[in-house]
Amino acid sequence: MAMRIFLEIEGVDGESKLLEGAVDLMSYSFSMSRPSTAHLGSGGSGGDLTVSDFVFTHNLDAASNGIRQYMVDGKQDFACKLTVVKPTKDKVETLKYDMKNCMFTSVVVSGGPADDVVMEDVSLAYSSVDFAYTPEEEDGSAGSEMACTIDIEAGGLA
Repeated sequence: MAMRIFLEIEGVDGESKLLEGAVDLMSYSFSMSRPSTAHLGSGGSGGDLTVSDFVFTHNLDAASNGIRQYMVDGKQDFACKLTVVKPTKDKVETLKYDMKNCMFTSVVVSGGPADDVVMEDVSLAYSSVDFAYTPEEEDGSAGSEMACTIDIEAGGLA
């Protein structure tokens, strides 16, 4: 059984059968970078922290119209919560991202005659994110949570 990925979007209802009100995701990504000048022989100072938009892919569903409406209205300052659940006996919520001050920045709809479903790739910006990782113990139970907060506006860990 594969891991399950859910996204809860404040004010938008998804169709997940496993987490009420959430959107079932097919995939997601985000990245962080801090350019270095080490290759210039100048002591290796780093540039500013850059955090990409959070990008996710999901099947067209009940949340799609809400996402589009937020895009059209330019709605900002809502929260989103990603939850990744491992298929263990205890259904460990292994990864959680709580994103604040969100705004959708892109929606790309795709599909073709050979596809079974219409897909959406959605990007959203956010000003801070609380990360929480919970490792799985050998017996399949949840271990101790490890957490941190990235404040993008401030340029680093909060």
